[in-house]
Amino acid sequence: MLESDVHAALTCDDILNEILLRLPEKFVFRLILVSKRWLRVICSSSFRSDYHARCRVNFHLLGFFVCNQLYLCRPKDGMRRPKSEPALQLLTVCEEGDDVCNDLMSSGNCKQLGYFIDSANGLLLCGRHPLTYSVWNPISKVLFQLPQPQRFYKRLCMAFIAEDYFNDILHYKVIRANCECKREVNTVSIENFSSVTGTWKHFTLACSSNFSLRPWTVATVINGVVYWYATQGKIAIKESLAIYDPRVGNTRIVLLKLPDGKISQDYDEFVLGLSSDGLLQYGQSSKSGMEIWVLE
Repeated sequence: MLESDVHAALTCDDILNEILLRLPEKFVFRLILVSKRWLRVICSSSFRSDYHARCRVNFHLLGFFVCNQLYLCRPKDGMRRPKSEPALQLLTVCEEGDDVCNDLMSSGNCKQLGYFIDSANGLLLCGRHPLTYSVWNPISKVLFQLPQPQRFYKRLCMAFIAEDYFNDILHYKVIRANCECKREVNTVSIENFSSVTGTWKHFTLACSSNFSLRPWTVATVINGVVYWYATQGKIAIKESLAIYDPRVGNTRIVLLKLPDGKISQDYDEFVLGLSSDGLLQYGQSSKSGMEIWVLE
């Protein structure tokens, strides 16, 4: 199929709708970030109804929280958020979502939570970098303020992992990773917070190659494995995935080089996810087209 044919197909709402219906539920709703058109299609009542009917999903979509990196990682002399703009924005898609939004605004939790960072299994990770974080359950309305991290990271990236239920309580982990932007190193300093212990623990992960993690990003977590985006090289920059599995130890991080495509140096959006048949896939898109690879 020619690139022009692919572009023409993706500009048709009916074809785009059929493609999105075949994506796994943990991945499809991340695609609202691709464009305003994709946001409109995915948020439509007809798509939600068709998706629930086709996939028989066991959750009910309430809405989408907006992560504004412009303010989240703002330096002291950077742009300040206007008072008229809420720190925690929820784009609701149903009446239940409206109720959550109204409760959030009226309860005072909005100011205490700070900015949206990530979500996992219905829990929200919010806060203000680099030292203030909290986890909120919008259904039970339970808010847990995390203790202050032990280490100060000027630039960092995050990961949020929802673990198994124990005594009807969903346990989770919050991971902070230091980002060395001025130089490449083969180690990375991280802090892990566990809801089981209620404390932060520091680890140093080692790699066989030098790399730099992308600052102010949130990891993609698939089956408990953390995938951060990283770069290698100063002149010929190579994009990679930095892979960390906390279940097998807290000493190693592995790099997986991302493939080079026709738009690898000029893409607008990128996404990592798991296909319905269990394959790890990476995709990137620009105005000129879209590229998708299966990673091994």
